[in-house]
Formats: sequence, C-alpha cells, structure tokens
Amino acid sequence: MPAAARNPSAHGRRRQGWLLVLAGGLLLASWLVQGPIRTLWDGIDLWVFSITNPSLGLSPVWDGLWAISNHRLFDIPAALVMAAIFLLSGRSSTPPRWANLLVHALIGALLALLTQALVHQWWDLSRLSPTLEIPGSQRLSELTPWIRTKDAARGSFPGDHGLVLFTITLYGWRVLEPWARWSAAVATVVFSLPRLMSGAHWLSDLLCGSIALGLITIELYRGLGLEAPIDRRIVPVLEDWLRSWTPARVRRWLDRQPRRERTAEGA
Repeated sequence: MPAAARNPSAHGRRRQGWLLVLAGGLLLASWLVQGPIRTLWDGIDLWVFSITNPSLGLSPVWDGLWAISNHRLFDIPAALVMAAIFLLSGRSSTPPRWANLLVHALIGALLALLTQALVHQWWDLSRLSPTLEIPGSQRLSELTPWIRTKDAARGSFPGDHGLVLFTITLYGWRVLEPWARWSAAVATVVFSLPRLMSGAHWLSDLLCGSIALGLITIELYRGLGLEAPIDRRIVPVLEDWLRSWTPARVRRWLDRQPRRERTAEGA
C-alpha cells in the first residue's frame, strides 16, 4: 500500500502544499502576464505610492525614522526578532525544542536566499522602483543625507528583503506555536514596510513577488520530498552543533519547562 494511502494526513498535507504552489504561481502570473489583472495591480501600486510618498518631507523625525529603518544595518534587528520568535516558540513547547526551531529558521532563510539568487540569475525583470519611475518623487536619500538609506532600485521585483522574511514565516507556519506564527507574520509586515514607505518597492513587489515566490519555494521544497530527509539527517546534526555552542547557563534556561507545565505535572 502506498505511504500516502497509509497516512491520510501526510497525503492531505501534500495535496494542500501543491494547491499552495498553484496559488503562488497564479499570484505571480497575475503580475507577470499583461492583462486586466496586471492593470489592476498597477493601479493599486500607484494609489499606495500616492499615499505613502507625500508623507515624506513633512517632518525630520518622520523622515529619519524611515531612513534609519531602510539602512542595511537594520536587517540585523529584523533577523534577531525572527530568531527570537522561533527560539521562544521552541522554549514554550513541551518538551522544549528551541534548537530545532532555530535550525528551521536557518533553513527557511537559506531557501529564501537560494530562490533570490535563482530569480536574479534567470529573470531579467528590470522593474524600476516608484521613486525612479515617477518624476518629482520624494527621495529619503535627499531628505536625510546624514545616513545612507535605500529608496530606489532598478530591479525592484521581487522585494528581496520581503522574500526572505515571508519565506521564513511561511516555512515556520507548521512548526511554530500559534502565538509565534502570528508574531512572525506581524514582524514580517513591520520589517517589510520601510521599503514600501521609502519608495524602493511597489506593493506588488511584495504581494506578487515576495509572498508568491515564498509560497512556491516552501511548498515545492516539501512537495518534492526534500524536507523529510533533511529533517531526518541534517537537522539533528545542526541541533547538536547549536546546543554545543550555547553556553551551559543559557542552555539550562532554554531547556527549562514553562512554569505552567511544571505546575500541571506537580498537580
């Protein structure tokens, strides 16, 4: 008897995964193929930019906020927040699996970077960001010359920053605790927003590019059967390596069961 027939839940997850690949493909195609839907996306892009861009240049504090959050070094807080969400989700589970979830966050990031590299290698989309496309746009780089900030791109599709964040979140959706799933989703939106506000990306760069490619990447990874052998052979090795490099005091704290679980066992 086929494995899928013996395990209906695995069969259902695989079928759901291919449906998500199809959904991601249709979302991507809705932007790539010239037609009524692409025209709709272009209209939404212009509408969003007409709201966000005029808000710049009115307040030095407001401009400085978006300029700082668009600096390259701001990628570090984004990475730390996502890692913290995976780590705390693993610590709050029973038994604690913080090392396992941190390794999964790393795998999600590597899948996103691989997709990003393949897209730039194979596709020549050459889409200008709104600040380069629309004359007279407010430029953060001119409003805040005291910091180097990203407010333009000649290849804005897909949003690379958003692709990494969305892919990590989508990959972690099945393994994270419910609160952590939504925390990761909120963090992804928050850390993707600066690129939109600065005019470095259109909204469709994120919705039709980052999200669509993230869905395709993660569900192809699972649907092609790559996840199981990696989880079985590579993840445990990386877990052991991570635990061995974690200071003993920190490791004891991370391995400690949450208070509510200890209380329940004691009762």
